Formats: sequence, C-alpha cells, structure tokens
Amino acid sequence: PAVWRRKPLVAAYAFVIFRFTWGIPLIVVGFLQGLLPNGSRKVVAKSERRPQATATMSGAEVVRNVSSTAIYPEATAEQELYVAYAGLLIMAIVPIWIGAHRSIGQLRAPGSGPSESMTKQDAYMFPVFASCFLFGLYVVFKFVSKEYVNMLLTSYFFFWGVIAVTRVLRPLFAFLLPKSLQLRPFRFLFSQEGPEEKEATAAEGDAVVKAPKRAMRKRKSSKAEEEEAEQQQQQQQQQQQQQQQQQQQQQGDEGEKEEEEEEKDVIFLLRFDYVDVVCAVVAALLGAWYLWSKHWVANNIFGLAFSINAIEMLSLGSFVVGSILLCGLFVYDVFWVFGTDVMVTVAKSFDAPIKLLFPRNLLTMGLEADQFSMLGLGDIVIPGIFIALLLRFDYHRRDPRTGNYARIYFFTDYFAYILGLTVTVAVMHVFKAAQPALLYLVPSCLFFPLVVALARGEVNPLFNYNEGDPEPSASEAAGEGSKANKGKAKRTSKRKSTKQN
Repeated sequence: PAVWRRKPLVAAYAFVIFRFTWGIPLIVVGFLQGLLPNGSRKVVAKSERRPQATATMSGAEVVRNVSSTAIYPEATAEQELYVAYAGLLIMAIVPIWIGAHRSIGQLRAPGSGPSESMTKQDAYMFPVFASCFLFGLYVVFKFVSKEYVNMLLTSYFFFWGVIAVTRVLRPLFAFLLPKSLQLRPFRFLFSQEGPEEKEATAAEGDAVVKAPKRAMRKRKSSKAEEEEAEQQQQQQQQQQQQQQQQQQQQQGDEGEKEEEEEEKDVIFLLRFDYVDVVCAVVAALLGAWYLWSKHWVANNIFGLAFSINAIEMLSLGSFVVGSILLCGLFVYDVFWVFGTDVMVTVAKSFDAPIKLLFPRNLLTMGLEADQFSMLGLGDIVIPGIFIALLLRFDYHRRDPRTGNYARIYFFTDYFAYILGLTVTVAVMHVFKAAQPALLYLVPSCLFFPLVVALARGEVNPLFNYNEGDPEPSASEAAGEGSKANKGKAKRTSKRKSTKQN
C-alpha cells in the first residue's frame, strides 16, 4: 500500500513486531512443511498430553519429549538446527537495517547527528578495555554466586532496556496514535542557577515578606481607596496582557535562542509527550514479563532494542577508525574464544539480554523450548555500526538537488555481513563447537567495500570521509561540479591539440 512507500520504516517495524509474536518461527516452519510430504504435516492440540517422538541420528534411536505446544512433533534434530540458524540470521540482519536507516534520519534533522563518535585512540584502546571487562566478569562469576551477580545485572539492564524499547517503539506509536497526543509535550529540566537568577529569587523572597505588611495597610484604608486600587490593578493587568501578547508575536525565534542559552547550564533535560508515555508503559510491561519469566522472546526483544539503538546512536567517525576497531576486535574475539574458555563461560553464565537466543527444539517444544543457540550482541552491533557508517557515506555523496543517493557501499557490506554470518554458522555446524563470529565477519565486512571502492576508483573519498566535516551545500556542490566540468573540458581540448600536433 501507499503507506509503506511513504514510510518504509513502518514496514520494518511491523515485521519486527510480527517476529516477536511468532513471525519468524511460523515463516520458517511453513517453509519446512512445504518441503515435507502431506502426510507428515501434523500439529498437536494443547489439550493432548506430551507424547514422545523418536528420531534417528547416526543409526541410533533417540527418544525426545514433545511439548503440547509443538509445531511439528516429528521434526528431526537436523531440521531443528536449521530453524535455529535461520532465526538467528534473520534476527541479526533486521536490527542492522533498521538502526542504519534510523541514523540517516538523525542526519536529516538540522544541527543533529550521531550522538557519539569514536576516535583513533578509542579504537585502539577499545579491545583492551573490553578484555579487562570480560576477564573481570569471568573472575566475578568464579568467586561470587551467579544469582547475586545476575540479580544486579538484571536490574541494570531492565532500566536501560525499558528506555531502549521506548525509543524503538516511538516512531511506530507516533504513526498509529492520533497527532493530538503530540501537540503538548512535557519538559523536565534540572539546571544550575546563575548569579542573575539568584538575585531574582532573592528579590522575590523580599516581595513575599513585604506582602503581609502591605495587606495590613490596605485594611486600614477606606473602601473607596480599595475600589480605586482594584480598578487601577485591573487596568494595569489588561495593559500587561496586551504587552505580553505583542511581545510573544515579536519574539518568534528569540524564544528559541533564549532556550538554547538556558540549556548551556542544564544538567538534565527530558522532553516527552503522551506518545512517549504510552511507549514507556508498553516497555515496562515487557520488562516486567522478562523479570518474571526470563522468557527467550522477552530477552530477544530487549536485545534487538539494544542493537537498534546502539547502531543508530554510535558513530565510528571515519572508515579508517572503523577498520582499526574491527581489526582489534578480530584479535580480541579469536583470542578469548580459541585461546581460553573465558568468552564461552561468561556468555553462558551472564543471564542478561546481551545475546539473542533461538531454540534448537522449537518444532517439538514450542514456547517451552529449553535448548538454545545464541549470538552475542557484539557480533551484531560492531559490524552494524560499520555498515551504518557506509550508509551515511552513501548519503553524504547524494545529489544535492534531488536528495537521491545510491546505497552501493551499504548493500555491499550488508550482504557481506550476511555471507560472513552464514559461513560462521556453517563452520559451527560442521565442527560442533563455538566459533568467534568476528573471525569471519571482519574480513568480509572490510574486503568487499574495498573491492567496490577500487573498482569505482573511490578509494581516496572513502578513506578521507569524516563525519565531523560539514556537508557541502547545494550551491557549493554545483560550483564544484562546474569546476570539474571545466577541468575536464580543458583536458579534452589539450588531448585533441596534442593529437593534431
């Protein structure tokens, strides 16, 4: 419909919410059932007891329990693994797409951009700090009870998870709810007073002290004087109201400048409206569900929200900084997965939404699945912010007149990420062991954009791109284009003259 063409992000949000409510499992299972014979398509009713399904693996018969909510009770372990792999792959690529395009929305707003930008020094030190934090968690889990550590971490991630889900749901609810809920926003301001404001508050305090004395004098005066005073006050109030209305009409942009000056001394500022309140209530209910049940669907909701917000808000600054970060984390991931058991131990002990889970026995156990394949959020966010950087690079090179831009580097790196993650899953399936995903993602995410840049002759613009530099205006871009055309014309004329000679 036309709505999706006007607002393509709405379709993406609808897909994510549909995934939360059985979307991906039903799609994958429907695809698998289409490959199976008609006689094997069975669904067990909820009222039935748990039967036992037998599956043959390597010639040995294995007995497995089947839940009353089973989707396909006769599924083999191999089919269950394929469903889990497909679910993880889809959950990894969806937040990268949404977060990258939301970062473009920030650039389109005047005077705004990515909230954080990384420098070369940050990129060099990030793997070191990440290693210290990871090893610290490993030591804590070794000497402290996991229950107490996870209780503290769960409360921490619950607070930030509610905020993350609220930000993700905001565009969708703003589109669905009436616009009248967005007309009167609230403002919560916590600031520090300057010297002028202190003098004003002191003067107000003196006026409050003198007020009772003036009231006693008025009581002693006659009624006629009181009536005259009231009339004068009413006239003064009317004059003041007229003056205020005139000032409000004349101010216009001056009010915005005053707000900007006030925000210089602001310690904390929060703007929200009724739509944000609705989103926060929904996010809090989801958070309460996660605290109560620790269900894998609730865990994935928070994990996807964290991923989308991180990809949207974080900025690598330049292609060089992103390459340094990816290469450093490449070594970090390989060392802690292959060299030690630290990464796997922390991932299994850390009971918080820092990883995406998908059941390996979804078809036979349904919502009651208890065996999971996992993918860390770092394997989504780190390549995701690099892919978002390339999308912003494509947007930076847009046509200044029409605003159109070709997402060449974005699609190249996006499909390179899908290829790298597919190779990771394939290697993990063949060797039956945990794999450092960045071992396969970093080479693919760096190699393919460089190949495209070499083929198009755009290596220098790619390496020189810096998000801190101001974007050229339409007139400047047109001037540069005319200069380039003149230069080309001179070169062609010189070539013709040399050929004639």
